[in-house]
Amino acid sequence: MRDLSKEIHQPKKSKIFLLLISLFLIALLMWSYETQFARVVRASGKVVSAARTQIVQNLEGGILTALYVKEGDNIKKGQILAQFDPTRFQILVEESEKKIATYTLRKLRLEHEINGTEKLTVPALYLKQYPDLVNSEQALLSSRLKELQSRQRNLKHLIALKKQEYNKLKKFNRGGAVSSVELLNTQQSLAKLQADLDNFLSTRYKEQAETMSKAVSEISLLKERIKTAKDQLKRTIVRAPSSGTVNQIFFSTVGAVVRPGQTILEIVPNDGTILVETRVAPKDIGYVVLNMKTSLKLTAYDYSIYGTLLGKVTKIGADTVPDQNRRDRQLSYVVTIAINPDSLAKWRARKLDIRTGMVVEAELEAGSMRIIDYILRPLLKTRDALATI
Repeated sequence: MRDLSKEIHQPKKSKIFLLLISLFLIALLMWSYETQFARVVRASGKVVSAARTQIVQNLEGGILTALYVKEGDNIKKGQILAQFDPTRFQILVEESEKKIATYTLRKLRLEHEINGTEKLTVPALYLKQYPDLVNSEQALLSSRLKELQSRQRNLKHLIALKKQEYNKLKKFNRGGAVSSVELLNTQQSLAKLQADLDNFLSTRYKEQAETMSKAVSEISLLKERIKTAKDQLKRTIVRAPSSGTVNQIFFSTVGAVVRPGQTILEIVPNDGTILVETRVAPKDIGYVVLNMKTSLKLTAYDYSIYGTLLGKVTKIGADTVPDQNRRDRQLSYVVTIAINPDSLAKWRARKLDIRTGMVVEAELEAGSMRIIDYILRPLLKTRDALATI
């Protein structure tokens, strides 16, 4: 009897068990159909400055004689960063200044020649810096004035003698003692002597004018050359174009030769605005849209202690670009995220420093997804893949 009773009650227990399992599965199915979870796109990146990295170069290049900063230093606008050997530009300035003095003294000497002034009057600076040049021009002035006076005196004396001769012959010609031909020859000789004097003075004045004009022209050119050389000399001292942080130094050895226009170092400006640049895989980019909310974890701080920063997507790259920081240079989209100002203010109020270059793990909130869809998605993908075979 007992065995028969067991056989009667066994099917009832099995049915109840199956019913409970069925109800559980139905409830689970309904729950997975109705319940949604947040879809998250994960991306890694780093903190960057809104103002792009500034490249510090030197137009002329040269030999690096001093480097006053190192990577990571905070610097101010106008601060001296490096120094190049100024010797070649100093020599160029000094040589050009001496040439200007030479042409200026030459011009003054010519003015004194024209005026007939024997004592050369020059600026006191030239007397102090270039006494040899002053003495040379003074000697030349004295020599040329003596030559002028001597030549003029001789020609004027010959003209005076020839005039006396002409006047005597003119009297004798009236009495018939001297022929008109002899008188005419003397008159022509007198005219030639006067012409020689005029030509001498004219040629000398022309020579003086040409030399003075050349001196003025050379002085103008040399002043421009000095201006350029002084600019080059000024640029041998490399100053910071903006306040910021020294990011990377390309020449750290004193004595290194830097080519013209070659990058010396990079500065990340401190403009107060920072962004996060992340890289999103091509398979996830379809979920990313502008203004998408994001949660940012700085790997430098334990997020379980310090929490996360909030932000939103402000820019999505138009095309994939290779990641230079990866050995395989994997292609990805660059997505820029702006940090929420209130979130950033709270972070900084806790004295937590955020620097450019810090690594960030970003979670982009890409909407929601039903659990049933998540469960069925692999099955649907498999079915579609088999259908194409």
